[in-house]
Amino acid sequence: MKERQDRLEEACELIHKLLTAERFVDFEGKYYSLKQAPFAPKGVKRKIPVMVGGTGPKRTLRTLAMYGDIMNAICGPEDLKRHWRILESHCEAVGRDPSEIKRSVHVPMRIVRDDAEAERIRRGNTWTMIGSPQYVIDRCAAFIEAGVDEFCLQSIQQKPDVYAELNEEIFSAFD
Repeated sequence: MKERQDRLEEACELIHKLLTAERFVDFEGKYYSLKQAPFAPKGVKRKIPVMVGGTGPKRTLRTLAMYGDIMNAICGPEDLKRHWRILESHCEAVGRDPSEIKRSVHVPMRIVRDDAEAERIRRGNTWTMIGSPQYVIDRCAAFIEAGVDEFCLQSIQQKPDVYAELNEEIFSAFD
């Protein structure tokens, strides 16, 4: 686990350097090295954001504070608030404004009209957005209240009618 965290932190540092350098990057780390490496093309209007997924309080959130632009977590709204407080303390320690970091969650979203079936699919994870349209809307609202800027949805069938249903019954509630 330590090596994995070390590699993540070094990779994020390297990616940050590549995305922000004016021309070429020299980098010599324990795991990665580059000599006169360009990163092109750059983002047209702004720097390409670095998303760091995970909520490890000691290493992952510290790495995010140092090099990331988007926090991506798999958790409920209350846990997200707790992780955000930890991230804010890491930001303070490295001299970073936490408002520069977007908050996103990676959660399943599905309309399941049978309450018993939805509960079975959720497997006790009441924060997942699986259930009746109102259940899903209420979960979305709880995340938004917790400060979520964007959702990365998982477990969605790749069918146009599924997206149309979500758009009509869920997304439209937040217009």
